Amino acid sequence: WHAAAVCLGVIVEGAQDRIREQLPQVLAMLARAAEHGDATTRECVCFAYGQLAEHCQPEILAHHRQVLPVVFALMDTGAESVMGISCHVLETFCESMEEQHVVPILDDLATKLLVLLQHPKPSLREMAAAAIGTTALAAKEAFLPYLDRTARPLCQYASENLGSEAEHELRGRALEALGYLGMAVGN
Repeated sequence: WHAAAVCLGVIVEGAQDRIREQLPQVLAMLARAAEHGDATTRECVCFAYGQLAEHCQPEILAHHRQVLPVVFALMDTGAESVMGISCHVLETFCESMEEQHVVPILDDLATKLLVLLQHPKPSLREMAAAAIGTTALAAKEAFLPYLDRTARPLCQYASENLGSEAEHELRGRALEALGYLGMAVGN
């Protein structure tokens, strides 16, 4: 399964037109592969979803009800690499999703991302911050109930005296996400 998912992820960049024609079948195959117990397979499935989300716009967005529950389940696997790539998939989807499609899943989305925003690993917090920012932009004023719970840790990460390069990247993402939050909910 993992080899098929990696191959799909790699070829989608150059063969997106062909893949778009068979998107329902491809997504069904990825959903089956995501159920595999192997962390490597789940990571490869996330990679393929990310590539599809990036290169098969806007057609992939019509399948958000099929893809996002699988990505949410992958986030719960506990494997850090899978959680990080899942954040990237969510960020890529939310960059292009309309408000009316984000709002119905906003509670699940925000809940999952808020958990990752507290993760001990700075790189996962960074990816969660990026996904929160794009989610807020997509949800607009509907993000207001999540503002306080997301802005507090983001402000903390943006103002901490950080030492490592990963923590500096977290600071940048936190600042970016705070800007997106402000744009989304307004005054």
